[in-house]
Amino acid sequence: TPVGGKHMEQDRISDKEKRKDVVSEQEVPQDGTGIMENDDEEIFQRIAGSLVGLAVGDALGTAVEFLAPKSFNRLKDMIGGGFFSLEAGQWTDDTSMALCLAESLIECGKYDPFD
Repeated sequence: TPVGGKHMEQDRISDKEKRKDVVSEQEVPQDGTGIMENDDEEIFQRIAGSLVGLAVGDALGTAVEFLAPKSFNRLKDMIGGGFFSLEAGQWTDDTSMALCLAESLIECGKYDPFD
């Protein structure tokens, strides 16, 4: 179950039902293609690379997040710890939110502030 569990998924479904009058069914792709209709492999690879880079940078930087610049040694590996006491390789809510936004863009085929 994604972060937030079953109740968040139920809330999300409920919110989609509430906003049917705001975003018509014609605007939302029904075949699952979303923004990748043209199957442009280069663009897809760039988007995927951006998200992977975000997650890697976030996981690397979580060990020093909120610390003053130059108050720590240069990072050469994912060590974990930090303000959130994460394990090496874990990312923060920054990556989680970016992944949720990416999923919404794919599912809705456009930016939908209610999703």
